[in-house]
Amino acid sequence: MKQEYTDKMKYYQGKEYENFLREKCVLDARQFLYSSQLYLNYAIITAKLYEDIGKKNISEGEKNPFYNSVEVLGWNYNAHTILNKLTLEWVSHISNSLDCLLQYINASLNLGLKQKAVTEGSMHRKLEKMPQINSYVEKLWKNEIVCYIRSVYNYGKHTLDLYGGSSFADVISGQRDIRIPDFKYRGNIYKSKSTSELIGYYENFIGLYIDVMESVDFVLKNSEPVCNRYHVGKMVVDGHAMGECENKQDIVLYAEFDSDGIHIKKYWVEDIKFENDSDIEIMLSPSKTIGQHFDGITSIEVIINKDKVGELHMDSDCLENSILRYHKYKYVAV
Repeated sequence: MKQEYTDKMKYYQGKEYENFLREKCVLDARQFLYSSQLYLNYAIITAKLYEDIGKKNISEGEKNPFYNSVEVLGWNYNAHTILNKLTLEWVSHISNSLDCLLQYINASLNLGLKQKAVTEGSMHRKLEKMPQINSYVEKLWKNEIVCYIRSVYNYGKHTLDLYGGSSFADVISGQRDIRIPDFKYRGNIYKSKSTSELIGYYENFIGLYIDVMESVDFVLKNSEPVCNRYHVGKMVVDGHAMGECENKQDIVLYAEFDSDGIHIKKYWVEDIKFENDSDIEIMLSPSKTIGQHFDGITSIEVIINKDKVGELHMDSDCLENSILRYHKYKYVAV
């Protein structure tokens, strides 16, 4: 892969970019970006397995004309079966990466779509007012090979008809290669393609992927941080401090143990002013250290000059099933 692409992907995976998302108060996008790139890594591993197994099958077959199996960790597999399995795995990794990329765009731009509502269509409607991003997203999703990969993935979830075979020509190339047969999906006819043809398009795919990332990054760099969002950078439990605040949107969350020494009696923040009835979002620590898990913080007291001036009450209906999320609270003055 081009060194330029490799360097850019490493940047988006790194701590510097994570801190950038934190500064823009869209740190919840980080989990989706990580997952998207993890699937791309899985795709690379799967492609290497596919290549190695395909070559081994041919080399072993030269010794035994009736040989059509591959030994993996001491077990013999039918060559076509395992190569088809790797084909569909590779296709699923690319498709899952694209799904996570949509989630990343939604979260990083704070578009407001619920996770289950994030689709290509809903994203297109949201991005109509952002042509500088929408054009790159459409270029990726409407790419002929990408459409083919996504169609194989979606069609393959419902049928085994896409089980493909190889040809005698593979002996000449020195590698067994599966050809996905013609198929029809949602009214479109897709002609046969080989797995190596799809894998060979990977670098072009990454180029389109990075174009989308850079277009989102450009908009983020020129936008203000999302208002009324905070991160718990530091916790102080009965005087014992953990963590640290790294920027102005990081806050200190105080806690006091109950008499059992296990459960937390109350949580509070100090010297932070909120408007009455305002909506506040707080990202808690993603790791559990001691006592109750942070999902259990339904109420946080607000203390100013050692006096209680109000409370933050969690909107439990707004919780998402992920670790890095902004919990929604309503501030009520007392």
